[in-house]
Amino acid sequence: MQAVAYASTLLTRREVFAYRDEALQNWTLPGGVEEAQATVLAKLRVALDYARSSNAYYAGVFASVGFDPLTMRGLEEISVLPIMTKDDIRRHRSDFEACESMNSHRVEITTGGSTGQPLKFSMSRDDYLRSVGIQMAGWHLAGYVLGDRVAVFGGASIAERDVVPWRVSPSDLALNRRQFSAADMDDDRVGQYWDYIERWRPAYLRGYPTAIAELCRHRPAARSRQYRPQAVLTTSEMLTESDRHIIETTLGAPVFDGWGLNDGGASAYECTEHVGMHVDMTRAYVETVDDAGRSVWDMPGRVVVTSLTNKAFPFVRYDTGDMGVLTWRDCKCGRTGLMLTQILGRSNDTLKLGDARISPSSTTVLFGRLEHLRRYHIVQDAPLHITVTFDTEESFDKRASEEAVTRSFVSRCPAVSIAFVYAALPLPTDGSKWRSVVVLDSARR
Repeated sequence: MQAVAYASTLLTRREVFAYRDEALQNWTLPGGVEEAQATVLAKLRVALDYARSSNAYYAGVFASVGFDPLTMRGLEEISVLPIMTKDDIRRHRSDFEACESMNSHRVEITTGGSTGQPLKFSMSRDDYLRSVGIQMAGWHLAGYVLGDRVAVFGGASIAERDVVPWRVSPSDLALNRRQFSAADMDDDRVGQYWDYIERWRPAYLRGYPTAIAELCRHRPAARSRQYRPQAVLTTSEMLTESDRHIIETTLGAPVFDGWGLNDGGASAYECTEHVGMHVDMTRAYVETVDDAGRSVWDMPGRVVVTSLTNKAFPFVRYDTGDMGVLTWRDCKCGRTGLMLTQILGRSNDTLKLGDARISPSSTTVLFGRLEHLRRYHIVQDAPLHITVTFDTEESFDKRASEEAVTRSFVSRCPAVSIAFVYAALPLPTDGSKWRSVVVLDSARR
C-alpha cells in the first residue's frame, strides 16, 4: 500500500515530494537559528515585492508607510506594516481578484468560519501542492510514511457528504485512508467506528482532538483493547491536556499535535520531544504581535501570517484569529528554527469583564487544573455575567471547582456574576469545531 500511495501521488503531484523534502531540510539547516532567520528573510523580501507589484491594495499600504521590501535588513522591519484582517480583504476585493487573475491554475478555497467570518480566497497550484508536501513532512515527525493506514475524524467536509468508513472513495483506497464523521457521535455510531477500527487497525488516527477523545471515552468495555496505533495526530482545534491524557491513556500511543491554516499558508507540527510545534518556514512567515502590531517572541500574542508562495492571493501580516507563543530555538530532536510552544485559543474568545480582559490562555490554564472535568463551556452573555457549563465525571469536586473558578474571575473583576450549570456537552452535530469560550455579540456591545 505504501508503493501504491507513492505511485499514485507521483503520477499526479510529483512536486509534492520535492516540497516535502524541502520542508524537512529547512528544519535541519546547519547554521541553526541564524541561518533559518536569514533564509526566511530572503524569501520574505521576494514575496513582499511580488505582493506590492501585483496588488494595488498592498502597493498603497507599502507606500503609505514608506516600506520597500527589497531593502529589508531584518525580520523586525515588517512591523511597520499594518495587520490585515478579513474585513480588509473584503473591502478591497477587486484588488485581490486582479492579483488572482494573474494565475490561471488556482484552487478556490473557503475557510471554515470558526471566527464567524468565512473567507473566500484562492491558492495557486504550486502553493496547494506545497501544502500537501509540508503536511507529509509534518506527519513524518510522528513516523508517518506515505501509504500507512490512517483513520481521519473530520468535520463539515465529511459530514456534508455523509461519508461512512465502509464506503471508501478511490483516493481513500489509493492513500490507504478511511474517513469518519466527527458529527453525531452517539453510542451506536461510536460502536460502529470501534468495530471498523479494530478490524482495519490503522497505524494512525488523525482529526479533531475533541472527537478522538470522545471516541476514547466511549470505547466499548467488551473490546479486546489489543489495538494500539503508532500515534495520534490532532489538528484543527486547541488540544487540551485532559484530551491528550484520555487519548494517550486509552490508546497507549503518543499524541502529536498540529496547527495550521490555508489562508496564509501557515502550519506547525509536534515532534517526539513534545515541547512545542516546529513551524514550517518554506510556505509562510509566522509572527506573534502585541496590541500595537509589533513582533514579540517568548510571550503570548496574536498570530499573524505572511504567505511566501501563494501568488494567486498573497496574505501580508494576516490576522489568523489565534493566540499563541512563538520562540526561535534549537530542539533536542535535532531541528531548529521557529517553534510554536503554545496555542492559547482564539483571540475573539477574550472575555472583557469591566476593565478586565481575560484571554483564552488564562481560561485554559484555570480549567486545565480541574480534575475529572471532561469538557467545559464558558459563555459571556452579558457585560458582567458568564455562564459556565461543566461536563464532568462522577469524581468531580463541584464545590472546590466552583470556588476556584469564582475566586479567579472575582480577583480580576469583583462585579462579575457567574452561573454554574452541569450538563452533557456533546460535540457539534454539523461537523464544526468545538469552542470552549464564546462571547455573545450582546455582551460585546
